[in-house]
Amino acid sequence: HLPMTLCAMAGLGATAEQLTRFDASYRPRLEPLAAADAGMAVDDIGAIAVDRAMIPQLVAGFRDAIAARGAQAVLRQSLSVLSSCVGTAAFHCMIRTAYGIEFGISSEVAQGLAYWTATRESLAQLARPRQSGADEQAGTTGPLDLLGKIARDPAWRGLDVRADLISE
Repeated sequence: HLPMTLCAMAGLGATAEQLTRFDASYRPRLEPLAAADAGMAVDDIGAIAVDRAMIPQLVAGFRDAIAARGAQAVLRQSLSVLSSCVGTAAFHCMIRTAYGIEFGISSEVAQGLAYWTATRESLAQLARPRQSGADEQAGTTGPLDLLGKIARDPAWRGLDVRADLISE
């Protein structure tokens, strides 16, 4: 959350001193991302396995692709796959990517796309409780239909969803 918070604070008029103070107080809570030996090709992200362990290689791959082809071209290609997975990780991947675009920070675009690629779930996947083993939710025509199916699904009744909320 640190890069997005700093961007938001700057956009709201925070001083350099306020940004520095917040950075110094928040940074100790972060776990550094492992360095990748090399980036991986991100030309066909639909073929890349969903695997959080791949995030460092994906970050390097997206940074390389953005440097070579530009953020717009990489976004256009990546979003053709990722747009069906907008709810992944409680929308954080999409939000981080959007902050990178809004503030012109290509490394944030790379981080957001890498996280999104490595953790992507389609809306159909998100419609099923992970522990239920329910059949694939198919045939939805839009968000209201999807929410209706979830509301009628007995596997969702009594499920405590508060356990996975973000507390900060």
